[in-house]
Amino acid sequence: STDEFLISDAGVLKRLDASLIGGTNTPAFALRKAANQSTVANTNTLITWSNADIDTDSGFNNANDSWTVPAGKGGKYNLSLNLGFSYGTRFIAQIRKGGSDFLAVDGEDGSNNAAIGANFVVDLTAGDVLTTYYYSVTSTGVLRYQNNAGQYVTRFEGFKLL
Repeated sequence: STDEFLISDAGVLKRLDASLIGGTNTPAFALRKAANQSTVANTNTLITWSNADIDTDSGFNNANDSWTVPAGKGGKYNLSLNLGFSYGTRFIAQIRKGGSDFLAVDGEDGSNNAAIGANFVVDLTAGDVLTTYYYSVTSTGVLRYQNNAGQYVTRFEGFKLL
């Protein structure tokens, strides 16, 4: 009555229930901005998030712009941080865990509309609080939320792998 796979273990056939393979990749979250955010030069600044397009386990806290790993949901996670900005300067995007530096990506572009982003595979523990920051070197401008209607360029997303 269930889908099963047959596997060979040292020549002995064994049945494996298909429901045990893979996972649902939850918890999962996808945060985005709903408006541009003015940037400040030479300062670590908290990125504000206004929308949670996905938040399967209610980890998003809009009051402090963070996502918290739910109880019992520690493990390996894929995290993605992408930022669009409007000015040509060096720009650093950061993910902090519990208020301490955790991950960063560093980029520079001489154009007016640029973007940086990265994906990370990391170990997280239940209760870990993730926040995002940017650091703009020597220049001010705008952290952009979209290119055209519905094309969101500044996003923070993640999901559990294992």
